[in-house]
Parts: sequence; structure tokens; C-alpha cells
Amino acid sequence: RNSSGGPWRNISNSNTSTLVVRNLQQSQRYRCVASNEVGEKRSNAAMVTVFRITTHPIVSTIVIALQNVTLTCLASVDNATYSWRRVSGSFSPRSRGQNSSTLIIPSATSRDEGMYYCVASKNGISVESNITAVFIQTDSETCNISKISGKVKYNNQTKNLRLKFSADNRLATFECQLDDGIFFSCTSPKIWRNYTLNNGKHFITVRANCTYNGEVTSSLPKKFRFHVRVLEDV
Repeated sequence: RNSSGGPWRNISNSNTSTLVVRNLQQSQRYRCVASNEVGEKRSNAAMVTVFRITTHPIVSTIVIALQNVTLTCLASVDNATYSWRRVSGSFSPRSRGQNSSTLIIPSATSRDEGMYYCVASKNGISVESNITAVFIQTDSETCNISKISGKVKYNNQTKNLRLKFSADNRLATFECQLDDGIFFSCTSPKIWRNYTLNNGKHFITVRANCTYNGEVTSSLPKKFRFHVRVLEDV
């Protein structure tokens, strides 16, 4: 084998008429050499092309209502053909580029929310991209903690805290803080198991973070307060 015109190299453990290449990461050229007591012959080189496909944005995108959604698909081979698919539902009549590398949904609404992926094809081979989730954020969505509740089971045998919370923005992410510690990313329900606390008053603070027009806005924090009183064993 060789790559990009480099020197030919022998492949170990390949002394049969059939070559199996596993986990190929880049395109390579291969040729076979057959030999016996008379001599040897080399075959013509065969090019094995690695066919990959990526999309942008890779995982998800949040778009403000009535703005355009743009998804881009790129194959690792030249002259591939493209088609876009939606996991559930049909494309908006406003959509453009379903059979090109770039899909555009003008003036997106909540009906355009969903999961999209691209299929690239060449020479009878088709490859599917990863799925990209599209979320549409409306002007009416604010960023506030709408609910917070907790359950504390704290005694000599069990030291568990369980906190549930939600926001009025379905796309919000959350951060939690225990007493005066640092804020850290969290999801509901957040559970602390076998967590040691001193006797006395404690609190857990939660705040929501929402992305709007490319900027992150944080809600006013809300606190869940509780009291720990554990009697020492005598």
C-alpha cells in the first residue's frame, strides 16, 4: 500500500489472495504482488477511498423564531450528491436545498423544530451524517426558575439530598451551588449521596442559563433552604 504517492509498503499478515482492511482512517492505494519459482508479477494499483460525512452545526442549533436555519453537509470525497432528511415530519414548503450540501429554512417557526441529517452518495455508495437537532426559540420564552423543591434524608445512617427544579424556558440549562461553594452544571433531579454536612442551616441555589440571539442570559437564582440536625452516637 501507499498513500498520496508515497513509497510502497508491505502489509504484515497479508500473505493470502484476499486482503481485509479494518478501521481504515484515510484513503490508500493498494496493489497485489504474486510470486512463485518463476518470478513475480505486480497488479495495477487500486485506490480505496474513505467516505466520511460531517454536518455543521454538529449536534444542535438554537435559532430565534423567524430567522433562517442553515445546515451544511460536507463529504470527504469530491463530486458527491446530497439529500437532506427529517427524522419526523416533512420539510417546510419554504425550505431550499434539500438536494444540495446546504439546507436553508427561511423564517423558521416552531413547526420547523426537529432532527435533520444528510445523506451523501457517490458510485452507488451512500453515507448518512450525524443527526442535528434544530430548536426554535420564541420571543415569549423568558428565563426564570419556575419550580424548585427538595427532599432531605439526613441522619446517622443516610445522608442524601435530592433537588428538583425547572424553568419557564424549555431550552434552559442549569447551574447549582451548595451553600457558598462554586456553581456547577447540573440537571434535574440533582442528587447528592452520602454527602457530609455540619449540623445547622444550609441552602442549595439554582440558576437557569438561556441563550438568546447568541448571548447567554442567566435567571435570578432561587434557593432551597433546609436544616441538618444529626445527633452524635453515644
